[in-house]
Amino acid sequence: MNVDKRIVDSEQTLKHIEESIRADTTSDPEILKKAMHEVENGKEFLGRAWKQRWIMHDALQQLNSGEDVDNEGYSVKYGQALVEAKALVKSANHSAEVASTHHKDAKEHGSPMVKENSEDKEASTELVL
Repeated sequence: MNVDKRIVDSEQTLKHIEESIRADTTSDPEILKKAMHEVENGKEFLGRAWKQRWIMHDALQQLNSGEDVDNEGYSVKYGQALVEAKALVKSANHSAEVASTHHKDAKEHGSPMVKENSEDKEASTELVL
């Protein structure tokens, strides 16, 4: 799979997780903050991966230009950028996994406000009976 596709796939995953977290109003907000922090980390990794992708593009342009260029130097530059971009995508995917886990934990833990409201309703129901 090429680097562009890996980056785009990771962006889509992070976007889906972020939308899910933002729409969640019943989970623990502190744990949701941790999940959003991981989403932001993942986005940062992907931004850096795109920069590496452009370095790869520039190096490839130079290699294919037909000009008298340092082929070995540009080949090394391309290879290093490729390795770095793949590592950054891997880090972004890890951040997405952690964010997803935090979101799951937040759902399981529930919101303290929702718990208090449900306890208040139970208490008021007991008084009426």
